[in-house]
Amino acid sequence: MSVDSKKTHLDEQPGCIRCGTCCQKGGPALHKADRNLIVDRRIRLIDIVTFRIGEPALNPVDKSIIELPCEMIKITGISDTIWQCKFYSEEQSACLIYEHRPLECKTLKCWQPEDVASLFLKEMLCRSDLIPSDNPIWDVVKAYEKTFSIPLIAAISQQAASGIKEADLELKKLEQFDIRFRNKVANAFNLEFLSLNFFLGRTVKALAATLTG
Repeated sequence: MSVDSKKTHLDEQPGCIRCGTCCQKGGPALHKADRNLIVDRRIRLIDIVTFRIGEPALNPVDKSIIELPCEMIKITGISDTIWQCKFYSEEQSACLIYEHRPLECKTLKCWQPEDVASLFLKEMLCRSDLIPSDNPIWDVVKAYEKTFSIPLIAAISQQAASGIKEADLELKKLEQFDIRFRNKVANAFNLEFLSLNFFLGRTVKALAATLTG
């Protein structure tokens, strides 16, 4: 077989063919360069989710699972379990915010993945870049971090997944407490409920599914 016969369509056409595969695999993480997309409301707070320090994440360089050493804010998926970027239109096979797409989307080339991989954990956008330091919601964020810590959720969810009934009941109680907490915060600060995925991070239920998946 000749060398030429081994070429793929990416060798022959090194450009985006709008297949949608990249967008269907998940929305991008945001970097400090993307801050104005949020400030200018090109991307709304209900469109993003905060991955907290210590949460598991896929390292795109070596495909290993790591614990995040810093916050990571991402475009949300179309559900808690389906990470297809919410801005990808299957009907149009196109990005709905293409003119205002984030840095990773501008950088991503499926035929040259090392470019976007080089951005991993570099100059990540975090909540402190978007929430003023004197905003009283920081007290809520700190209380949430203490009450719904990553190690606590990980321990309970893993015990529940192993079949320990007491842990399963404890996890359900924690999930219900989480929703009550979020509803109270949304009402107190007049926030859209989905924006709490940015302010507080993923729900206990969503995170537990990730930790045991």
